[in-house]
Amino acid sequence: MESGPNIGGHPNGGPNGRDDSEAPLGVLGSRYVHRLGETQEGRQEDGWEEILNLLVHAGLFVPKGMVLSREAHREYLEQSGLLEDLQANSSGREDAASRTVWVWRSLRSGTIRGKLNRAMCDALIGLGSPSVAVVSEGLIKRHLRSIPEVKEAVRAGWLSLEGLTRQLEAASHGAEIPTWSILILAEQA
Repeated sequence: MESGPNIGGHPNGGPNGRDDSEAPLGVLGSRYVHRLGETQEGRQEDGWEEILNLLVHAGLFVPKGMVLSREAHREYLEQSGLLEDLQANSSGREDAASRTVWVWRSLRSGTIRGKLNRAMCDALIGLGSPSVAVVSEGLIKRHLRSIPEVKEAVRAGWLSLEGLTRQLEAASHGAEIPTWSILILAEQA
């Protein structure tokens, strides 16, 4: 296991020994992170997220979890310089696959920083689970036990070659750069 802060580092799930599983967790409900099953006015949902929210509202079992929003993805694009790279490489003579690999290689060391990092860390600690799964299009990473492992899985979901190809194609046509949300689910012990 990678060293770093433990996800469920508090004995009863929350800071100060209290159970925060139903309490608002500071940044949860923010523009970057929200609890699975909570919807926010004016926010776009991905199809799978909408289905999971319907299951939650119907009272069916869905694991405790959180969603990193499309806005969180856009923030990561901006802070990592990827948005600028996508737009700069959109009119190149190279094919989309070559441009995608070039952009992907340039971003392998990009980190999640600032308010987005704080929101993710607070929400992960508040989730109170000893391990989580990160789910995105084409990515499922399970049994993640530390915050650095989760952040790396989130980056992998946002930097997939398929996703970068879609983003470069959109940029080359002058369309809005697509973003997608990522689901983080608490795993049962």
